[in-house]
Amino acid sequence: LQDSSMVACKIIDLSQLVCASPAYLARKGRPVRPEELRQHACLPLTSMPEPDTWQFREDGAVTEIKVAGPVSADSSDVLVRLALEGLGIVRLGELAVAGALVSGTLVPLLQDVQVQGGYPLWALMPAGRQRSPKVKAFLDFLGNSLGRAPWRAKLARAAST
Repeated sequence: LQDSSMVACKIIDLSQLVCASPAYLARKGRPVRPEELRQHACLPLTSMPEPDTWQFREDGAVTEIKVAGPVSADSSDVLVRLALEGLGIVRLGELAVAGALVSGTLVPLLQDVQVQGGYPLWALMPAGRQRSPKVKAFLDFLGNSLGRAPWRAKLARAAST
């Protein structure tokens, strides 16, 4: 933290999810292995380091896949909209795609090889406030609510079928 008077408290570890619209998958097919993404229109988020390199975990090792597509953007909102319109496959933070996953307008892909975690959500507060019972209760509420969020339950059900 640049301002050393601030205190950081980790709320939860988030993941990035690969997903596409049912319309895109009906037109182009569903990739079942990460390397198949090379034949698909992928929509990279340019504000991420190495936006065109997506990581997956196969056989205990991390695999990097170079992706490409017709559009890239530095806004996850723009990429979600493009994915909803059927333009391609996105890999975005779970909070960015949560509503679309719950509604079924985006479908998760390659869940069994997703790299989990790696994107912590932090709360920043002035020093001393972290001991306040109200602040602690709020942070606990956020962690519990996001941990059992509806999109996570839906993903778990889809992975088990």
